[in-house]
Amino acid sequence: MTYDLNWLSKSLESRLNNISLTIESLQNESEEEFINRVEFAYNGYLCEVLMYSNGRFDVFVYDDIKAETVINLTLLLEEQDLKENSIQNLIETVSAKRV
Repeated sequence: MTYDLNWLSKSLESRLNNISLTIESLQNESEEEFINRVEFAYNGYLCEVLMYSNGRFDVFVYDDIKAETVINLTLLLEEQDLKENSIQNLIETVSAKRV
């Protein structure tokens, strides 16, 4: 499976209702490396996923109501198989009923 920006957008949009993604592509001056950043707010959570050209994958989820970080995950290139699980965990976290 190819874990790219298209995969990430479809994964989030198909499982989270009425989500609005902010997508930004950043490149360094040499244009050899890039980062795709996807941000969104959902159910009181602020979320950011960073996809690096070197295969690194970062997932951050901040609970804006409790003022605490609930997910802070970095996956390296050799951990590609964990990307789908990390996005599933993000979706389950932000979709859970609040108490």
